[in-house]
Amino acid sequence: MKLNKVATFAVAAAVMALGFVACNNNSEVEAQRTYSDEEILAAVTFAGQGGSETFNMLRTAPLPKIPILVVRVGRRSDWPDCPGFGICEVWIGPIQIWREVLDDPNYIILPYAEGKDLSNLHLLLAEQPGIDMRHILLPVDEDIVIRRITDSSVIEVGTIPAQDAHFRPGLGGYGGFELRVVPSEPVVKP
Repeated sequence: MKLNKVATFAVAAAVMALGFVACNNNSEVEAQRTYSDEEILAAVTFAGQGGSETFNMLRTAPLPKIPILVVRVGRRSDWPDCPGFGICEVWIGPIQIWREVLDDPNYIILPYAEGKDLSNLHLLLAEQPGIDMRHILLPVDEDIVIRRITDSSVIEVGTIPAQDAHFRPGLGGYGGFELRVVPSEPVVKP
């Protein structure tokens, strides 16, 4: 009888251990789940992304010639449509040029200060994402030249090299991505 109790206890302990391992492995699989571009785009909102409240005042106010940074979300490898999750193009220019994209969720509109250090570009999330971001990468499929539009010319001010930017939970309130930028000597193209 005593042997029966020991055997029952041993079997119960083994079943509990297997259940714990199975649950533990299941959560690890969920943590490393891959998401499609569509799932990521549906779950993530960047600060300044078109349609957000950030630039509501700009829709009706007279627009000064303040410069802004415009980031087009999408995969550069599928130019010119740029579908998917990634960075397609980046421009700096007066806001009145970009008024038509203020409501477009494919664009991120950020304030830009003259002389701003462009060695890193931070794209912050506007709210808590709807997915686990630990393994999400923001792809830049190929080098992207950052151009600044002025009244009389277009100036190349830097390049975002092809890269996969890792999600950084400590950036801003909800995390974000930091893209490395290589500043360049200004090249003016009239």
